[in-house]
Amino acid sequence: MPVISNITYLLYGTNTINTGTTTYNSCRVVIKDGNWIVNGALATTGTSSQKVVFTDSRDDTFGNPGDKRRWFCDDPTISGIQRVYFNDVSIDSASHDEVMQYFDYTDGGIYLNQASPKMLDCTFDSDNWGVYLTGVIKSHRFDQQFFKNLTYAPCGISLCVVSRHQRAEIRFKTTYKAIVFWMGETARARCPR
Repeated sequence: MPVISNITYLLYGTNTINTGTTTYNSCRVVIKDGNWIVNGALATTGTSSQKVVFTDSRDDTFGNPGDKRRWFCDDPTISGIQRVYFNDVSIDSASHDEVMQYFDYTDGGIYLNQASPKMLDCTFDSDNWGVYLTGVIKSHRFDQQFFKNLTYAPCGISLCVVSRHQRAEIRFKTTYKAIVFWMGETARARCPR
């Protein structure tokens, strides 16, 4: 019987990280399906050769073994969820998605609800959107992101988001070349400057 090292994680449904709790995902971890709701902190760190990957269970590009269900002919599809959802109660200072995080086949890779975790060197590929930013976010560090093959735009933001995009690379295939303000939003309070 073969020994499988660093086996893929398959999430069934939603996983919640409670307030005061920190969950760590390190190099080479591949997580398929499901999503995370972060009320505490989620810290993920990979390297250029050992990514932390969030993707669809039918995506044979990542994981060990590659094909989980013997779906050799089934292509992965975009799910209607956000892979990682940071709530306004999340611990921003302890949360970070950095160094080669890969988000595939989801409606949005990361959803920030008045949260500002550090995000560096993330790749968003074959998603509807890269990142959702909603509510009042005064300062958000969003550096060195890579967007490709998105259905819509790299970012969808609220009217009250002040985001500091220092460097982002966009592969234009189907990705919009803009940041989108959410449709139908009404600003009811004074936005930060």
